[in-house]
Amino acid sequence: MKDALTQIANRRHFEFTLKTMIDQYHQFNQSFGILMIDVDYFKIINDTYGHTLGDEILKLVAKSLVSNIKQHDVISR
Repeated sequence: MKDALTQIANRRHFEFTLKTMIDQYHQFNQSFGILMIDVDYFKIINDTYGHTLGDEILKLVAKSLVSNIKQHDVISR
């Protein structure tokens, strides 16, 4: 359920969590939000500097997001 590179939730975990949140919305009228983030020019970074640096950037972005969320929030890749 974790992404091997970034150590955050993977897509399968995200889809399970999203279904759970939608069910809770319908059952308890419990609202939630979704934020989708795109790293600008990421393909250019990979193409210019290589996938090793691209991987490091992904890990840095994940670490930054993890350090700035509430305990019940979910970050996934």
